[in-house]
Parts: sequence; structure tokens; C-alpha cells
Amino acid sequence: MKKNTTTLAGTFGRNSQRGMTLIEIMIVLVIMGMIIGVVTFGIMPRFKKAKKKTTLMQLNKIAELIRENSMEPEYAGKPAKAIFDGLIADGTIQKKMTRDNYGQEVRVEGDGDRPCIISAGADKSFGGADDIRSDSCDED
Repeated sequence: MKKNTTTLAGTFGRNSQRGMTLIEIMIVLVIMGMIIGVVTFGIMPRFKKAKKKTTLMQLNKIAELIRENSMEPEYAGKPAKAIFDGLIADGTIQKKMTRDNYGQEVRVEGDGDRPCIISAGADKSFGGADDIRSDSCDED
């Protein structure tokens, strides 16, 4: 007959432990936090750049709509702001397009054939270095 050699220490020893200790969980959480921090700091500049580029595309679209409609008899010879307001009133430009990606109203300047559409940019105030201007603002 075989003798049972299992001891109490062997049954409840380290090899039969299940789960994780509090220290192990804390280490995992710290590592995950560090990874999330690195990823966030890597993505944020790209997000800001994409927001600026999207705003510029929106401003150029508005400028193009104003330029195209400035040739219509009802808008002929009018300033860009008057054409812009008319296009909003008739539904050609949706009300949500009048705000940039920073939540501020865009500014419309110039003539109908050379509109200049300006966004206040990230600082949300006009006249700063971060203002975004449609491409038509740079035309001579």
C-alpha cells in the first residue's frame, strides 16, 4: 500500500496561490497610466493640426460659395458679408457652417469676388497670431 506524502505546506503553498496581490495590481495600473500618457501626448499635436486644417477647408468652402454667387444678379456688386448673409438666409450656407471648429463665428470681409473669411483660431479672439484665413485672403 502506498503512503500519502502530501503535507499541509504543499497543499497551501505558493504554487497553489490564485489571483494577484495589491502591489502587482498597482504596478500594472502605473504602467498602463504611463502608456496612456505617452499616447495622449503623441496624439494631441496631431489633433490640433487636424482641427486647424479642417477649419481652413471650411473657410475656403465658404469663400468659394461667396465667389460663385457674387456673379448672380441679386448679389452683383455687394460686399462679401452681404452675400454671406444672403446665402445663410436662402439656405445655401447652413447655420452650423458659420461657426469654426473652435465654436466661434467666422468673420467675412472683402468684396464678393474676393472674399476673405477669417477664424479667430484656438485663442478665440481675432487679431492673434493663430487666426486662420481663407486662401482668398492672400490673393493680390
